[in-house]
Amino acid sequence: MNKILKVYLEKEYIGELIEKDGQRLRFVYDLDAKSDISLRMPRSTQTHYHKATYAFFENLLPEGNILELIARGKGVSQNNPFSLLSVIGEDCAGAIHLHQYVPLIPEKLPEYISKTELNQIISGKNNARFIYQKGNRFSLAGARDKTTVMIKDDKFYAPNFFYPSTHIIKFDNHHFANILHNELFCTLLANSLGLSTSKMELITENDVPYLLIERFDRAKNPNEIRRLHQEDFCQLLSVSSKNKYQKEGGPCFRSVIKTINEFSYRVASDTLMIAKILVFNVLIGNCDYHGKNLSLLHTTRSLTPFYDLVSTVIYEHISTNMAMSINKKYEVNDINKQDITNEFNKWGINGERMFALIINDFKHIVKYAQALSKETIFTSKQATIFKIIEFIERQFIRLQ
Repeated sequence: MNKILKVYLEKEYIGELIEKDGQRLRFVYDLDAKSDISLRMPRSTQTHYHKATYAFFENLLPEGNILELIARGKGVSQNNPFSLLSVIGEDCAGAIHLHQYVPLIPEKLPEYISKTELNQIISGKNNARFIYQKGNRFSLAGARDKTTVMIKDDKFYAPNFFYPSTHIIKFDNHHFANILHNELFCTLLANSLGLSTSKMELITENDVPYLLIERFDRAKNPNEIRRLHQEDFCQLLSVSSKNKYQKEGGPCFRSVIKTINEFSYRVASDTLMIAKILVFNVLIGNCDYHGKNLSLLHTTRSLTPFYDLVSTVIYEHISTNMAMSINKKYEVNDINKQDITNEFNKWGINGERMFALIINDFKHIVKYAQALSKETIFTSKQATIFKIIEFIERQFIRLQ
C-alpha cells in the first residue's frame, strides 16, 4: 500500500513523497513544478527512487533525544522517516515542508508562546516537546536539543506552513559544561577571522541560558518571511544522517570539494572557505564537524554561513577523532602542517600556498581569542574559555 505526503518548496507545490509498503520511498515531481527539490534530484527526471529520496528527506529530521521524544509523543516509529515527516514536516531546514493535505489559508498568526511557556521550554521542563505538543508540525535537523520559533515584534510564536520560523533556540546541555558559551565563543572567534557565521546571542532567563540563533535560510521584509532553500552535504551526496561521519561512509573533504566544483557558482571562494574552516576546526579542536554541518544555499549556489562551531576537545569523554579525515588522519592532536597541505593538494590546489595564506589570515587568532574572553558574557565561564584558548595556542604553535 502506498502512502503520500504533498511536498512544497516555499509555497510552491512541487510533488509527492510516496512510501511503498512502509519501506521504500520515491519522490515524483508535479508536472507543473518550476524548481528542483534537490541539486541531486533535478525535475528533468520526474521520478526519483529510494537511495537519493531517502537520504534527502531523512536528513530533514532532527536527531537524538528530540527525535525519540517526538516519535513517542506522536505514536510513530523513530525509524520511519515518512511517518515522522507526516507529523513534524511543516517547517524543516531550508524551504521544504510536507503535508498530508493541502494547507488552508490561516486567518490569524500562529499560536503565541507566552513568556511563562518560553521559560518552561528553556528551563528544560518541556524542552522541544512543548512546542511539538502544541499541535504544530516542524522539524529541524541536528543532534543537540533545539527547537525553532517565529519572532515577530519581539514576541514568540510556533511556526506553521504560512509563517516560517525565524530563529533556532538551542538549550543548555548539562553533559557538556558551558557548551552554549563554548559555541558562542567559537562562533564569534571565527567571525573575527573573516569567516561567515550564524548570527546568535546568548540570553539568560531565570538563570537558565539559551542561544537564540537567527536562521540564515530565511529572508525577511516588513510584510513576509520567506523560506530559502538549502541542502547539507549529506543530502547532496545521498548519505543518510546515520552515516554522517566519514568512518561510517559519510562525506570526506574531497567529496565536499568535488560537490562544490559540480554545483557551486562560487567555486574559488567556496573552496577557500572550506580550507579555512578545516584549519579553524583543527585549531579550536572541533572534532564533530561532519557533512551535515556544511550546506549550500540554492538561491546563490554557494556555501551558507558556518554553524555548529564548538571546541569539543575540552570535554574529556568526547572523541578527539575528526569527523572528516585530513590526509587520512583523524586524531586532531596528530594532524600537522604537512597533513593539511597534502589534503589541500588532493583537492587540486596548491597546498603550501593555501596553507600559508590561511595561517597568515589567522595569525592573530590567539590575540583575538584572549580579547574575546574578556567580554562580559564570558567572565563567569573563564575556566571553559581558558581551556579553548590553551588548546588554540598549542595547536597554532604546532602547525607552524
